[in-house]
Amino acid sequence: MKNKVTLEDLKKVKADFPNYLLSVALEPLNAALEAVSYTFDNISKEEFLKVATSNYGVVYFIGKAYLAAREEEKSELAIHAFYLFDQLLNK
Repeated sequence: MKNKVTLEDLKKVKADFPNYLLSVALEPLNAALEAVSYTFDNISKEEFLKVATSNYGVVYFIGKAYLAAREEEKSELAIHAFYLFDQLLNK
């Protein structure tokens, strides 16, 4: 897996995010990064962060979906999340 997203990474990309939100968001965002890294081998952390900060709610959902898929083997939800990220990446 690529490097994990840190609080400092998020602050560099979007300095006006509240710190409490960033702290809570790290687990789902890192799960989303892990999920899309398996699907998109050539995506950089910077590209991921660009999408994550412009579409935070969607990327948060992707991370939560991936975490749920991992825990409960709900692979259909994870697949939908991958397609959603692909659409956001191509905007």
